[in-house]
Amino acid sequence: GAKIVADFSISVNNGEVVGLVGDNGAGKSTVMRMTALVEAADSGHISINGIKAEENIKEFRSKIGYIPQSNALIDEMTALDNMKLFSLLKKDETAEKISELTKAFDMEEFLHKKVKHLSGGMVRRVNIAVGLINNPSMIVADEPFAGLDKTQREKVINYLKELSRNGVGQLISSHYVENLKSWSKSIIAL
Repeated sequence: GAKIVADFSISVNNGEVVGLVGDNGAGKSTVMRMTALVEAADSGHISINGIKAEENIKEFRSKIGYIPQSNALIDEMTALDNMKLFSLLKKDETAEKISELTKAFDMEEFLHKKVKHLSGGMVRRVNIAVGLINNPSMIVADEPFAGLDKTQREKVINYLKELSRNGVGQLISSHYVENLKSWSKSIIAL
C-alpha cells in the first residue's frame, strides 16, 4: 500500500505544546494514533523519556491522554458516567477530577444527560474531558477544537495552557493554525 506518513520525526518535551497542521488526508490522525499507541507503526519507534514505548505499551498508555477526532463515548450513558467509566483514578480522585473538568469546560447543565441527547459541542467537551481524566503526563489531541464555539474553544485552550505550565507535553492537530498559533511552541505542517 501507499505510505501515509514517511520519514516523520517529532519530539515533545515536558510542558511543550506541538501543533500539527495539514489538510485532510495529510496523515495527521495516523500520526496521532501512532503517538497515542493506538495504532502500530510499520517501522520506526516511539520512545518516552528514552524508553521504547512499544516495549512498554501498557505502562505508557495510562500516561497518555488521547483525544480522538471521533466520539469515543458510550451514547447510552450520561456524560458523568462516561467520565467515571474511563477513569483509572481512585473513587475520590475521580470525583475531584470530574468536578474540576466540569467547571473548566462548562458541563454542569448536561452532566446527567445521556450522550445521545447532547449537541455536537457538548459531546466534544465530554470527549476531551475523558481524554484528560487520568491526569496524563502527555496529551495527544486530534482536532480537539472541531465543533466548539469560540467561548468553548477558549476554555479548552486555557485548560490545556495550564496543563502545559504544569509540565504536560501536548501534541495537538488542527485544520486551523489560528487555534494553535497563540500558544503552541512549535507548529509542524504535514
